[in-house]
Amino acid sequence: MSTTESVKSMPERSWPNGDPSTWVYLDDIPTPPEVPPLVEAVCRREGIRPKKHKDSIFRERKLMILFPGKEIVYKQTDRGLLLLMVAEPLSPEIGSFLGAMPRSERTQVHRTYIFSDHDESLPA
Repeated sequence: MSTTESVKSMPERSWPNGDPSTWVYLDDIPTPPEVPPLVEAVCRREGIRPKKHKDSIFRERKLMILFPGKEIVYKQTDRGLLLLMVAEPLSPEIGSFLGAMPRSERTQVHRTYIFSDHDESLPA
């Protein structure tokens, strides 16, 4: 079984659900094997060379493979992207999680929808 198949077959409750004991750094999640070739292809096609840009594309593609069609709540830290919650888009759980957070913490937290390569809402 490939890394992607094993990651996708993990029960949803294994992903961060807002409980601090489930939070995980993106870098601590195994990288699906299809991510590096995708990143290289994008960088080659777009002429991207600086490492910081390649790292950004790597994170983006890893999220797209792991969480297509999901909404993530995360915090950017010195160590990297800390995933606090992965849920269905606009789920009430996200609103409850963010609403219970003190404003001083909430200002450091971001939420975003993870598109998939097959997302019909992407422009052609």
